[in-house]
Amino acid sequence: MPHDDDRSLLERLLDCHARIREMMALASDLANAPPETEDDVRDVAERIARYFTRALPMHTQDEEESILPRLVDPGVRAALDRMREEHHEHEPLSHALIAPCQALAAAPERWSVLRYAIRDAASALEPAMRSHLAEEERDVFPHLEALDDSARQSIIDEMGARRAGRGGGGGGRGRNRNH
Repeated sequence: MPHDDDRSLLERLLDCHARIREMMALASDLANAPPETEDDVRDVAERIARYFTRALPMHTQDEEESILPRLVDPGVRAALDRMREEHHEHEPLSHALIAPCQALAAAPERWSVLRYAIRDAASALEPAMRSHLAEEERDVFPHLEALDDSARQSIIDEMGARRAGRGGGGGGRGRNRNH
């Protein structure tokens, strides 16, 4: 596996999107069947809550504060405007998932009750997120190649600084990841 410094901007963003998809699947799995032990329930619920509380907002900042201002091609403007609007639409959906996951992390024995709130929140967020990620990958990410090397490196540096300032991306295990 390449060292983090060797990954391109596009690879980093696609990794972020893969992680979002992974967390959505993890939330659905948690709602459908509990992990084996209460400690496992707690760990999974904490992981999901941490991801949607810390890492997803950083990814949104990456796109809105680092990428959006640098993509000036009028052909991508509508996609960028839609991206920003959808980010705002996703906030209450994310919070609806975070709250029951935090409650479950605090009281894993309540899985049989809290699973429904997690299921409902994940069911609302997942299709919106799936569509959003696909649109970004199709309509925004190809325009990153038009940026010069310096602009792409500045975005990577800003992404790294965001994570260094907030203690990493959350939701992951081990090393600091850019998502």
